Amino acid sequence: MAMTDYPYPSEFLNPQPAWPVNVSCEAYDMEFPAAQNPDSNAILSAREVALLKAMRNSSNVYFNYTGNSPCTDYEDVDAAGNIAASGWNVLACNQLAMPISDGPNSIFPMKEFNYADYTAKC
Repeated sequence: MAMTDYPYPSEFLNPQPAWPVNVSCEAYDMEFPAAQNPDSNAILSAREVALLKAMRNSSNVYFNYTGNSPCTDYEDVDAAGNIAASGWNVLACNQLAMPISDGPNSIFPMKEFNYADYTAKC
């Protein structure tokens, strides 16, 4: 979404509204129930259910903004929408060979990057 965070709607990856990042954050503009011990018969607490629904609504801004899909395709790990994901792989190998994580202060999990191994896989 950040890559397509334009002030107007776009559709070249997936249909998205103007400023999709802001729209996705609106899913969390609600009061979540206080954390409590769930009912002994409940699998999830009311808070957990509300947070999962907010997460779904937030991700649907990219994956299902039109609401045409009955569910999110969690196997779509490339999330490339309407373009061929293999194009990203070619670009990454030819022009953008770089670490995926950014150290211990990054939001991404630590992953050792070895340039020689990476380029050998390309």
